[in-house]
Amino acid sequence: MFPQFITTPPSAQNAADLFSWVSQVPVAGLRTGTQNFDEDRRTEMLIDVFGSIDGFRVLELGPLEAAHTYQMEQLGAASVLAIEASPELYLKCLIVKEMLDLKAHFLLGDFNRYLEQQDVVFDLIFASGVLYHMSDPLHTLRLIANAA
Repeated sequence: MFPQFITTPPSAQNAADLFSWVSQVPVAGLRTGTQNFDEDRRTEMLIDVFGSIDGFRVLELGPLEAAHTYQMEQLGAASVLAIEASPELYLKCLIVKEMLDLKAHFLLGDFNRYLEQQDVVFDLIFASGVLYHMSDPLHTLRLIANAA
């Protein structure tokens, strides 16, 4: 899957080149995907609903390539815990975290199992594009309701 060794000088591009990307990570000169990190306006809808997310503790379910994670930090979230089930996408999130110096924490695993086992309450649970992947989306919604 990965080359055994990278023989070029260390760079963000070396990390980006490990994967094919959808998103264009906002780092000058970096070649990744074509979809702008700011193109998706779903996080702006949070401001329409809440007025502000300053100081919010956010749980993000299925961060994909961490674009929403980045946007929520830019909007003032105090913390973002993002849970990704795909190993490849999890590694992409870690690369983005390093490139953009995100404060967010990323976990690899099933967020339903996390929600079933945790007694933590969040100010906001952001689940964009994940419910249609669930075998029982109503169960997921109940778990989300209990943690918000």
